[in-house]
Amino acid sequence: MRIKRINGMFAVASQVDIKTVKDVAQAGYKTLICNRPDCESDDYDLFPAIAAEAKRLRITPVYLPISLLGASVHDQ
Repeated sequence: MRIKRINGMFAVASQVDIKTVKDVAQAGYKTLICNRPDCESDDYDLFPAIAAEAKRLRITPVYLPISLLGASVHDQ
């Protein structure tokens, strides 16, 4: 997983999965914001699983999905 620091408060990363949440924790981040909508494709972990691992590692998970179609009623 690649993590790129934007400034002193924010960084962006390639897709985080259950196995790479530990990399986020080891880098010292305290919050994980997931912008990829669940069920966008079948080749990655769903947010609830990522969030559970983040919480186990004392990282605050936030689900803020961004889609080409915009937010759905369920996402709001």
